[in-house]
Amino acid sequence: MRLTLMALLTLILPTLLFAQQDSLYIDFTVFNDEGCPIESIQEITFTGSNQDSLSLTLSDNSQQRFLIASIGELTFHAPQGYTVPVEMVNFSGCLEGFTIYLNWNTASEINNAGFEVQQLTAKDWQKIGFVAGKGTTTIGQSYSFEATGTTNSLRFRLKQLDLDGSFTYSKILVIDAVPFSFSVSQNYPNPFNPSTNISFQIPSAGKVRIVLFDMLGRRIQKVETPELSAGMHQYELKAGSLGLSSGIYFLQLTFGNTTIQKKINLLK
Repeated sequence: MRLTLMALLTLILPTLLFAQQDSLYIDFTVFNDEGCPIESIQEITFTGSNQDSLSLTLSDNSQQRFLIASIGELTFHAPQGYTVPVEMVNFSGCLEGFTIYLNWNTASEINNAGFEVQQLTAKDWQKIGFVAGKGTTTIGQSYSFEATGTTNSLRFRLKQLDLDGSFTYSKILVIDAVPFSFSVSQNYPNPFNPSTNISFQIPSAGKVRIVLFDMLGRRIQKVETPELSAGMHQYELKAGSLGLSSGIYFLQLTFGNTTIQKKINLLK
């Protein structure tokens, strides 16, 4: 586990102070504002004098000096390759219709290149997007990501990537995929050739009737799904096997007493 710079200071401070009970609190926000990224600090030294000060030696061997209250003596050496991890505060999400909203916050970040958003599929974790990080900051940050839900596998995690290529994973987020009502998304792709997919949600187990009509209202195809569980499902319309010509068609889905119709466009 990587330790924060403040945690390391807390560990070594008691052994380095003189008998006096004075203590030192270092606000690294000040250092960042002065142009000292935390990861560039190689050494912190303090020696009591008439003008007590804290000196920072940076990775480019330059120095910065800060006046502070008298405490005695303090020396800190940063370990090689030292970094402070991204401090994740929360990771949450919800499903609204066919849109999944993911939200997360950080309290601070060091060398944060960004977050790879991953979703668990039947095979493995798959990357579905990327959100850039804020690099190095001690200010809390908020992030969000939107995805389209087409399956009941609504399990997500974040792969946080550092600028040096190292990474860590967040906790796994599980979102309830059972909808409150029957709904149908627009087919994708649209226009399409030779096939297209249409996703739908059912609030309880049952069958869905799917009927395809042309512009004149003539029925071209009628199918009924097997018994489906509550949640998200997908139907693939294969126009190539139906001998259809280019044009506008209507796809009608019925579940229980509810019927929803979508206009689709076949373009050859």
